[in-house]
Amino acid sequence: MSHLYYWGAAIFIAALIGFYGCCTLSARTGTGSWKSPVRLIRELLSPTPNIHAMCYTVAAPSTVSYTCPSCGAVTTHPNSPEISVVGAAERLKDLITQLEENGKNPEWSVKFDESQFCDKCTPGRKGPPKLTLIVTHKDEEESHRFEGVTFDDLHLIQDYLNGKNRSIDPSTGREVPIEERYDRLNKLLGLTIESDTKSEKPQNE
Repeated sequence: MSHLYYWGAAIFIAALIGFYGCCTLSARTGTGSWKSPVRLIRELLSPTPNIHAMCYTVAAPSTVSYTCPSCGAVTTHPNSPEISVVGAAERLKDLITQLEENGKNPEWSVKFDESQFCDKCTPGRKGPPKLTLIVTHKDEEESHRFEGVTFDDLHLIQDYLNGKNRSIDPSTGREVPIEERYDRLNKLLGLTIESDTKSEKPQNE
């Protein structure tokens, strides 16, 4: 009877190895060698699952819930670059706050109009929501508004504020001298940035 038990267990484990092979036999270990049958058996008998042997990848959520900072209403959006830009805007505001705390604040301040992401604040909106950048220059009464700021735009502004000499050009995916992106910065911030001195002037001067 004991022999039959062991033979049955061996057949069961062999069958499991064949099924398990769909996930593991095509996988490589960190050293680049194939997994041995002994290791496969140990993983099968292990009480903890092997997360590296999954036959699937965890998909990102298809929708995102957005809570309006103005009215508190919750709007459900498809998970898209348009909604991810809101998180990048928060990080940019945090950076400017840090600069101000370190005495390196620019001659302008920024805030964002997120109303298009809220169905209550913007009922009947057509098309994807757009984030609006609002820049207020020192000693200027009117603010500069730029509708449709992108994730790449916010990274460009962040690179500029951090004093970086290079920034990613989204059209090519390559780093370029940040001076080559001053035209975009001027449109975003309502400034006239001079490449030689990096001085900033409001465009209406």
